[in-house]
Amino acid sequence: MKKLSIFCLVSFALALCGSAFAGTLAFWEFNEQMPGTPTVMGQRIVDSSGNGRDLYVALGTEGETTFVEPNPHYGDGSSMGFTADANRLFFEPGYDFGDGGPVSGSQINFGVWDSFTMETLIRFPTRNDDGDLYCAPLGVIDPETGTQIWWRVRNTNNLQFLVKDDVGVQSAFNVAPGSTAPGGETVPNLYDGNWHHWAVVRDTSTSEYHMYVDYILVASITDSTGTVTLSVPWGIGGWGPGYDTRNFVGSMDFLKISDEALAPEGFIQPTPYAAEPTPANGSYDLPTASVELSWNAASGDGVTVASQTVTVASDADMSGVIASETVAGNSVSVSGLEASRTYYWQVETEGSVDGEAFSSMSDVWSFATVEAVTPLAAYWQFDGGSPGSDILPGDQLADTSGNNRDLLVILEDEPEIGGAVFGNPDAYYGSLASFEGFSDNQLTVTESKIAVPENESLTIESVVKFSVNESSLNAILATVMSEENNYWYGVGQSQYWFRTEADGTLRFWVQDVSGNSNSVRGSANIYDGQWHHVAAVRDAAAGKIRLYLDYALEAEVDDVTGDINPNGSTTVAGIEGYTSRNFEGNIDFVKVSRTALGPAEFEQPVAVPSNPDPVDMAIDVPTSYTYSWTPIPEASISSETLIISEDPYMRDPVAQIEASGSSALVADLKFNTTYYWQVETAGSDSGGSFTRLGPVWTLTTPSCTVDVYHGDLSKDCVVNFNDLAILAGNWLMSGL
Repeated sequence: MKKLSIFCLVSFALALCGSAFAGTLAFWEFNEQMPGTPTVMGQRIVDSSGNGRDLYVALGTEGETTFVEPNPHYGDGSSMGFTADANRLFFEPGYDFGDGGPVSGSQINFGVWDSFTMETLIRFPTRNDDGDLYCAPLGVIDPETGTQIWWRVRNTNNLQFLVKDDVGVQSAFNVAPGSTAPGGETVPNLYDGNWHHWAVVRDTSTSEYHMYVDYILVASITDSTGTVTLSVPWGIGGWGPGYDTRNFVGSMDFLKISDEALAPEGFIQPTPYAAEPTPANGSYDLPTASVELSWNAASGDGVTVASQTVTVASDADMSGVIASETVAGNSVSVSGLEASRTYYWQVETEGSVDGEAFSSMSDVWSFATVEAVTPLAAYWQFDGGSPGSDILPGDQLADTSGNNRDLLVILEDEPEIGGAVFGNPDAYYGSLASFEGFSDNQLTVTESKIAVPENESLTIESVVKFSVNESSLNAILATVMSEENNYWYGVGQSQYWFRTEADGTLRFWVQDVSGNSNSVRGSANIYDGQWHHVAAVRDAAAGKIRLYLDYALEAEVDDVTGDINPNGSTTVAGIEGYTSRNFEGNIDFVKVSRTALGPAEFEQPVAVPSNPDPVDMAIDVPTSYTYSWTPIPEASISSETLIISEDPYMRDPVAQIEASGSSALVADLKFNTTYYWQVETAGSDSGGSFTRLGPVWTLTTPSCTVDVYHGDLSKDCVVNFNDLAILAGNWLMSGL
């Protein structure tokens, strides 16, 4: 078990925080600050061995090294999060921190008969984004003598460790992942996003070096080295000065150097914890009446379990607790769950190891319950506000499917041109409003993801409109990995998304839990300022994925994917963590169905007034003019009202005129002004009674070429006898 203390306060007594470990030369636990706190230049990072070999933080080329979440199975506290160009950590003997505390302790050297053990707990992202990067837990190289010790994962993923002594004799490991360890195990690739315990041992009693990964011996070599005398700083999370391409990328929970050759049982051990959950983490479509949760209890040599407490919560942070129970066995039944919900659970274990008490938490696992309504999974209509009203971070946008997948609005980036709003709808779908988003701004997210089993189909349909000037990627809907999992595990994770490409074409992409992926892309450019019905379909029975545009099949490919069960959220109008995919345009609705729909089963448009006169976007329309339109066909119309406004969202109308015969006289508008107008129709058709707003059309009145200076006293854009009459009246009133 790792941690002796949590977040030791920075003071003159830092070097004494904790107690000295017998045989420990240095022990850096990175517990100075809470997770999420960046380091600062010159900060002291404590050596808790009691030997005073504190690290100092040195300037990187970009960003700060940051305290991050630790591996919870090795104790509380923090770990250190490194990026390639962030601040760096050094152990320099005698370094004066300038804080009034002790200088850093003495150099670490090794004689010809000195054994040692170096062990660390590390986590690397799956993707090594910089192909030249060699992630090094530590390194120290004396440029004058050539004496050196370094430890790294090469960019080829090989595990390497080298010692070169004072006379130039060296011993070095170069262990390839996938190779066979002495015990027959396969050597893992540490670039896998998971935590690994990694150790190197020099055993002078046998003249051997040994390398261990996760307590398993992966390689041994002959020790040919002698005395190692160093006079330069040690780099922790990299090599010494001048070796920027060896900087560590990932998290380091601790690094410990001991002055003896330890066996695996002498390494720092994890606290025993519950594991192997049933149902498996991420399971879905579980019943609401009762779910049986079970697990393997904490185990190991000398482990005694005294109690286990199971907690079930509504959120991944385990703050919204809905049930907690201490159980005698390794299972518990949870009942009274809601449909269409994701739940999270965890097991706390109290016990002892060889008489020493411990308390541990399992990982947080999740499961999702069955849908309340099928096959409809979600239906977001964006009718919760009137056009022109703001959509603010923290707002909830209702899912009207009955499956409770309300959207939570989050601010993904600082707005450049204002926040998202409720926009005008596409009148052909009878909506009251639309979602009108702006790039680098709002994003909507739901915690209750929509998974797609191997034998199930999926349909995503939406009605969208983009500006003719649009040129970016716009995600309509995505169910992807979480942002954290994207960092650690990268590509190859289960996900799907439906978006437009930069050229305005549609694209639907799916990837299953095994990494198999499919993509289908359209050819038509919908960045044209018009509303379009778009749909993406995964047809499991036919083995196809399809794209539809305005009810016509646009593209189709064979589907090679199986189970699609992303571990992140379902996102509308963007992709969580990718601001470059935020939606810039209008979405009238998004509807998700767990079945393969065809055009006849898609949401169908309704009839609305059409053929406006003046035509949409007309210019130089007289300020007094008789407006007309074609009424809703095949309907019994009881009334039509023309509404006209200077506001594009039709707020504060300047006139509402009862029409006669699908026409109405609009008089006394202002010159050089843009107006917006629509027709509200009340009546009935085969679907019953309705009150329906038509499309919003726009027009501009003529510009004036004369003003009061030119004699236009009546301000009607002409100079005539009316103006002379006004002038004459003014003369009479003046008494001249």
